[in-house]
Amino acid sequence: MVGASFTRSVVEVALDAFVRTEQIYCGFAIYRKTPSALTEGDVALVADSTVIADDTYWSAIYRDETS
Repeated sequence: MVGASFTRSVVEVALDAFVRTEQIYCGFAIYRKTPSALTEGDVALVADSTVIADDTYWSAIYRDETS
């Protein structure tokens, strides 16, 4: 059937085919996973925003040029 004369050879051929099939399947399964439920907003809420909090009055520095 597979051109092997000994049982061991048949088993090796079958295992090789199985391993190759599993590797291919795992490679495709990665792309089928559902993305995580976190949105960009959720990530922003988790982030530490205290590092950007300061007392600078930004609107005085960057006045709107159109007014």
